[in-house]
Amino acid sequence: MDFGLNTKYVPEVDEVPINPYRLREIIQEIAEYNLACRLYEKYDSTGGEIPAKYRGRNRYWVTTSEGHHEIHGDYPLISVYDLDPESPEGRLLICRYRPERPAMKTNSGKELPAVPLQTLAQAEKQIKAAQLEAERQERMRKKDPRLANDIKIKIPTLMAPLAARRRIDERQG
Repeated sequence: MDFGLNTKYVPEVDEVPINPYRLREIIQEIAEYNLACRLYEKYDSTGGEIPAKYRGRNRYWVTTSEGHHEIHGDYPLISVYDLDPESPEGRLLICRYRPERPAMKTNSGKELPAVPLQTLAQAEKQIKAAQLEAERQERMRKKDPRLANDIKIKIPTLMAPLAARRRIDERQG
């Protein structure tokens, strides 16, 4: 089964960015493979042999969790496990996928960075948190006017030593 993993990574640490359409294809392939395993078939839909230890039971397990981006907030993480009966834990983590819109250029030439995709509930949570933080900062400014005042600093003219000597010599001379 092709999980689209081209680079070296540590599954417990790294999150692999993935296009949501490719993620859907992988999940459908996993569902078809698991069905073939449960039906005691010897070969999967692509013609690959199903190992005997997986016949009669699911081989893969897909679960969701949440990750956190410092700017955009929470996003879903899709974890794929191999339910290996010989593993001490009974499962091995294959990959953690982060659905992401890749970096791209718009028609006007503006570059958009890659961003993790969110569910509507996660986006609402992020917006609500930003609103509450703005309200908290506004209350703090009302309590302490120093937090709202502009800082008034007079920055002196800074010069290199030779330039400063020349200017002093011009004034005196």
